[in-house]
Amino acid sequence: MKVWADNGDSLEIERATSDVDSYDVLLLVRVQFHGFSAEIDTWVLRAAWLGFTQDLGVLEERRQGEAKLTGMSPDELSIAIRSIDRAGHMGVEGTVGARGHNYSASLRVAVLVFAPSQLPALVHDARVIASGLS
Repeated sequence: MKVWADNGDSLEIERATSDVDSYDVLLLVRVQFHGFSAEIDTWVLRAAWLGFTQDLGVLEERRQGEAKLTGMSPDELSIAIRSIDRAGHMGVEGTVGARGHNYSASLRVAVLVFAPSQLPALVHDARVIASGLS
């Protein structure tokens, strides 16, 4: 699943193929934002993914509200896809990061605006990931 802006900024989320038998979901997340990029893999609770998917469906239908997703480690993934005005324009904001024994790195996305016409494909792809969970 991917959203993108006209300037080339993007957020892409996909399920890692190595977690096919797991209960929760391992995601690969890639972000391009104003010349910076980040790529992480992070675990998300099954219930969190299902709730995010449901909230995305409501967001698509109403064009108002938000869908939040947080990883098991919130320092690694915390995003919100939301309406940014009453006209139903969409944006995503949040943080992706990595932390280890002697390092910490993160990329904060302060509203990547994308066309609302991207929502149906986003919802579809989220539902495909949800349907593959044990």
